[in-house]
Amino acid sequence: LHFEAALNGGTVLRPLFFEFPSDTNTLDTSYQFMWGAAIMVAPVVEKTSSMPTYLPSAKWYSLRSEDYGVEVAAGKTVFSTRVNEGIPVLVRGGYCVPRQVPNETAAASRKSAFDLLIALNIEGSASGQLYWDDGERIPQNLASHPFYNFKFSFSATNDGCTLRIVTIKQAELWIPSMDVIEIFGYEFEPDFTTAKLNGESAKVDLKKSRWNQERKLVHIEGPGLIGLQRRLLATFTWEHKRPSTTSSAAPSTSTTSTSTVATTSTTSGFDLTLDLPTFGLLNSQLQKYKMT
Repeated sequence: LHFEAALNGGTVLRPLFFEFPSDTNTLDTSYQFMWGAAIMVAPVVEKTSSMPTYLPSAKWYSLRSEDYGVEVAAGKTVFSTRVNEGIPVLVRGGYCVPRQVPNETAAASRKSAFDLLIALNIEGSASGQLYWDDGERIPQNLASHPFYNFKFSFSATNDGCTLRIVTIKQAELWIPSMDVIEIFGYEFEPDFTTAKLNGESAKVDLKKSRWNQERKLVHIEGPGLIGLQRRLLATFTWEHKRPSTTSSAAPSTSTTSTSTVATTSTTSGFDLTLDLPTFGLLNSQLQKYKMT
């Protein structure tokens, strides 16, 4: 996000009405804010066990460890915010968010493999991008500054899914591989054995990859799953089938004009062209990063 703002202008943190200008309810929503176009944060600024939150029209998924990946309906919602729970942080459907597990320093965090969070919209698609430079030099001229720029696009059909990663700009820089793909709002049962990268069998770890039918969440993992260095195009595909039983609604969400997002004891863990050191700092401050 910071790189995008430096290149093209714009904001990193922004009020809700920047993203939803036609929704008049956002004009009076003062405490909540957007981190880029994809992440919404609802800070808890005083001692309370619940947090009224307004979600504009879109698909939203929780990023808190207590209800990770659970879809939260748009409208007025009340989140449980007891002292042992994270503050409400949500990702907006339709966006791909590259992430890294934060470490003690930005330099150490940059060595972590990427994971790509894909939050599906109502059409079952998502997109996003990533900028990556050496993290050291201060650009004097962005036109000559070496950096990578990747565009992500994801789509799903009844037969399978396709993730395309297009390299818009390359650089002679080291960059970690993408070892994890995680998808929210996934309606199908995946067949991990059919996963392919550019037509060749992909290195998916079948023991670590899993599908949570109840939460409609898919986690695909493998060492060096998608290498990003010196690659112009990566097409990652797999097939799926419909679940044999009807997926039940996630029990941890109940949203009406006075609904509450309840907490459960699950474990797990933000388009963004999010500045990665800044993301690591934000994420580690909001709540401890976990994987389901």
